Amino acid sequence: MYSGIYFATDLLNEKYGRAEANRAVIIGAVANVIVMFTLVLSTYYLPSGIASSANEVHQAISTLALYSPIFVIGSITAYLISQTFDVWIFHKIKTITGDKYLWLRNNVSTLSSQALDTFIYTFVWVLAGQMSFKVALGIALTKYVFKFFIAIVDTIFIYFVRNFNPKDLQTTNG
Repeated sequence: MYSGIYFATDLLNEKYGRAEANRAVIIGAVANVIVMFTLVLSTYYLPSGIASSANEVHQAISTLALYSPIFVIGSITAYLISQTFDVWIFHKIKTITGDKYLWLRNNVSTLSSQALDTFIYTFVWVLAGQMSFKVALGIALTKYVFKFFIAIVDTIFIYFVRNFNPKDLQTTNG
């Protein structure tokens, strides 16, 4: 899911500029906080007796919502740092290359910012004492391999969407 966010901010940066891409990053962070707050708030409502699994679902949501704040803070921090870096490096490369080399700015910005996100968040687990550095490094590298391939594939789509014009879909009926 997060790989798509890098695609979206790169596309916003390409079509509408750095300010709009940064606005999307902030909106994403605020939305994340609102969702977390809503999830925590929902744990104060008791489950209904309508479904037999309601109590189990309530317990599962409570476990997720009330999980250690370090992971929530770590996740939002990793998101803000990596997305802000993604927007900055994409814009920096575009300033140097102009409208050429979209593939370069898309891949360099996405691959480097996803590395930041992956390693920051994975090492939150080390800081929380939940896993060793060696295990965290192995997990981070494995996650990054998948993100690497997704980033390369999304290059095809960013060219398609950048050049897409909704007016091309309109047909004239006599």
